[in-house]
Amino acid sequence: MAITTWALVFVSAVNAESTSAPRVYEMTLDNGLKVLVLPDYRAPVVTSQIWY
Repeated sequence: MAITTWALVFVSAVNAESTSAPRVYEMTLDNGLKVLVLPDYRAPVVTSQIWY
């Protein structure tokens, strides 16, 4: 019974985490450039994309 309870708690936590929308930070610079930041702390890397 205890294993079943822990399994249900774990599945509920995983489902709650996967359905929550990530927080996107949006800002506009003085020159009109719109900057979107989506923090992801799973790995210590940085990605930059510029679209024209």
